[in-house]
Amino acid sequence: MTAAIVAAIAATLGIILGRFWDARSETTRWRRDQTAASHQRLAEAFRPTVEGIRTVALADPADPVFSELVARVRDDSSWDDAHVAVLLHGSPRVIQAAAALDHAVTELFYRAQDRLHRVEDWYRIRGPAGQALEK
Repeated sequence: MTAAIVAAIAATLGIILGRFWDARSETTRWRRDQTAASHQRLAEAFRPTVEGIRTVALADPADPVFSELVARVRDDSSWDDAHVAVLLHGSPRVIQAAAALDHAVTELFYRAQDRLHRVEDWYRIRGPAGQALEK
């Protein structure tokens, strides 16, 4: 009878420890997956965001629809959503790099609105944002 009680206790402890280990490893896996997905989303949001900014940069500010174009590009929240995901799931180093990238994209957007840019100007002013993405 004592052997049966010891076996039952050992089995119960095994189940408890196994569930604890499963929960812990699943949480770690979930965090890793969320981190990778947030990095990927930010990288995927970069191109359409910069393309929208390019449209603004190559548009004439004197055009009556220019302000609507700027508002439409500003209202696209895909960049902000992706940036927030990195802030939630990234490591401190990645968060710092994402903040620098966000700053570079914001600066690019303001510079794009300054005047009508030539294509050559566009390639020059978008450089810092591309470099920030690489970091």
